[in-house]
This record gives sequence, structure tokens and C-alpha cells, in this order.
Amino acid sequence: MLEEFVALDPDTGEPDPEDASDAGRIRFRLTRGQALAFAERSEEIVAAGRPSCTWCGFPMDPDGHPCPRMN
Repeated sequence: MLEEFVALDPDTGEPDPEDASDAGRIRFRLTRGQALAFAERSEEIVAAGRPSCTWCGFPMDPDGHPCPRMN
């Protein structure tokens, strides 16, 4: 479940533009089991991604990529 809490201006009832203290951040709580499952699934997803270039380490597309180290 995701929840969002927004600070509202008491006069207008609109989001308070002055309260940007958490702008660009997210906070959530996980149990240890959830954190472990999240980490394991994240590793699976990364491992299933595109292979890395031997020369530069950037991900390669199926038809190659313009490697900056081979330029």
C-alpha cells in the first residue's frame, strides 16, 4: 500500500509551496522479510538486463552500441 501525505496551506487548503522539505524524497517502511524479498527480486531483475560492454561497462543493445572507449 502506498500513501502520500501532502502539507496543506491552512488558509487555502492547497498544497503548501513553502513546505518543500521533503521534495524529491520518499519514505517507506518494510519488514525484514519484505526488504529481503525486495533485494532478491531486484538482483534478479538487474541480472536479467542487457549485458554490459566489455570495454566501457555501459549496457549493450542487441545490435551493439557506440562504445565511447572504442571511438
